[in-house]
Amino acid sequence: MRPAERVISGSIPSSVETNKVLKNTYLLLSMTLLFSAIMAGVSMALQMGPMAHLLSFVGSIVLIWFVLPRTAN
Repeated sequence: MRPAERVISGSIPSSVETNKVLKNTYLLLSMTLLFSAIMAGVSMALQMGPMAHLLSFVGSIVLIWFVLPRTAN
């Protein structure tokens, strides 16, 4: 019995490309965490109330539904 032969077509990404993708991914993750930590520090320093998150939620909805479609081009 002959073992099954597998043919793989396409190019295999080099390790340099893979490392670049991983580097960019971890860079974006670290920037997101850094921004979150800074904003948490600012909200603690300003003693933001418990309803302050509602303002940011409404602001994000306004950006997504109204501002982004108008500035898409």
